[in-house]
Order: sequence, then structure tokens, then C-alpha cells
Amino acid sequence: MRKTLSLFLFAGMTRIADAHTLTSDDGLPMQLVHQLLGSHHLPMTALIVLAGILVFRVWHRRFR
Repeated sequence: MRKTLSLFLFAGMTRIADAHTLTSDDGLPMQLVHQLLGSHHLPMTALIVLAGILVFRVWHRRFR
């Protein structure tokens, strides 16, 4: 149940960040910059990066 709950919470948080996209006239680089560094997307990007760092540290410590 704990794993399912965390997946639901993560999916709920990411729906806020991907509620829109840029027009199709904008190229892929502009889309990526907007999704990763846009001020309204930046908190989720920071959380994902922080979670990745924490997972890597735990994984690295476990196999050391």
C-alpha cells in the first residue's frame, strides 16, 4: 500500500506541472527549457533532481 500511495502522490504532483505545453511552433529545445526551467515547473524539477540524488546515495552506500 505504501508504494501505491507514493505513486499516486507523485502522479498527482506531476499533473500540476504538465497541465499545458507550448504551441507546436516552438521547437524541442524551447519545449525542454520551458518544462525544466520554467518558474512554475522549477519546484517539481528540483524535487525530481533531489530524489534522484538521494536514491543514488542510498544505492551507492548499499553496494559499497
